[in-house]
Amino acid sequence: MGYIAVLPDSLAIPGRKVNCDSKNKITNSGRVRGSGMKNLWANEIRVTKDVVLKISWADDKNLFLMGHSEGGAGVAFTKAFNFRAVVSSGFKCGKYWRGKLPIRVNAQTPILFIYYKNDPWFNYDNCKDFVKTRNNARAVELEGDIHETASNQIA
Repeated sequence: MGYIAVLPDSLAIPGRKVNCDSKNKITNSGRVRGSGMKNLWANEIRVTKDVVLKISWADDKNLFLMGHSEGGAGVAFTKAFNFRAVVSSGFKCGKYWRGKLPIRVNAQTPILFIYYKNDPWFNYDNCKDFVKTRNNARAVELEGDIHETASNQIA
C-alpha cells in the first residue's frame, strides 16, 4: 500500500528496566525514574527512524509517529524532528513538574492525544491544559475506563 509501518517492542530489549506494575496498573512504579525512561524512549524513536530512513523508498518528508501507552509517552517526550505529525495514544500528557508539563514535541509538529477518560493507568488528565497552549495540538477523550484505544471506532 506504499507505507512503511514499524512496531518496535521496547519491552523486548534485553535487561530493560520496567516502568509499570501491570498487576496494580501503576506507572512509574519506582523501578525507573524520570529521565531514564524518557531517554530510553527517545533513543528508541531515533533508532527506529534511522532504520526506516535506510529503506530506499522511505519518504523522509512524510514521517508520522504514533505510540501507545509507554510508547505514547515516548511520543510526547521525544524531541525528534522531521515528523509531519505525531499521535500519542493511551497517555495523558504527564504530570506537572516545576510548573510545566513534560511534553517535548517540537512546537511546529502537530500532535494528537487519544485516551480514555477513566483510563485505569492514569488518574490525571493534563492534555486538556496542554492543547490550549498550541493551535496544532488536539485531544480526543474517549468515554470509558479501559487503556487500549485501537478497538475504538472514534480513535
